Amino acid sequence: MRKQAGEKGIVFIPQRVQLVDSKTVCYGENKKTVFDQIILTVGPHLKDLLAPLEYQVDLRPQKGQLLVFQTEFKNSGDFPVAMLDGEADLIPFMDGKILLGATHENEAGWDLAETSTAFEQLTNGASSFLAEPEKLVSSLFHYRVGTRAYTSDFAPFFGRLNDQLLVASGLGSSGLTTGPYIGYLLAHYLNTGKSDWLVYQKELSKYIQSKKTLESF
Repeated sequence: MRKQAGEKGIVFIPQRVQLVDSKTVCYGENKKTVFDQIILTVGPHLKDLLAPLEYQVDLRPQKGQLLVFQTEFKNSGDFPVAMLDGEADLIPFMDGKILLGATHENEAGWDLAETSTAFEQLTNGASSFLAEPEKLVSSLFHYRVGTRAYTSDFAPFFGRLNDQLLVASGLGSSGLTTGPYIGYLLAHYLNTGKSDWLVYQKELSKYIQSKKTLESF
């Protein structure tokens, strides 16, 4: 995707940015760039990114750990994705690689430490769905740990915040499934000017409010 985007003229700036206002970003050595439209898809960092513009965001970080197993199942590329009861999902890749996860740790904040508790929780949760769970648990594995964004009602939000800014966040563990479609809806809106996403979600104002508006009450 990154290669194809570059071929279409998209420029990547691998630096931290800050919003100066709704159409200006600052990065590097105080370099500022003005854009016609800005889409903020920064996960749990959205809250801090919008703070200088005096927006209050219903958003918090959620830690997620998953396990990557290298198994002997060489036909794993033909396996389906299995969304099991509880937190454990099985996501197969080619050549025997299988991902198991992920945890939903609401109180861990930005901690990215690997834990044995996560290993036990995930493997125990998936064991009843596996014909030979000992083969998976005994396989070579490593952790992947990240931070998601989630809201107080665990629902995602996306849409236009003001004339220049569009936002999307709060997807939690649904990012791999709902994320691509939300991206499609936002891209469709930018290309056509037509938005048809209200049927999919609650009002954006439920999750993002201007502090100035709140202070006026």
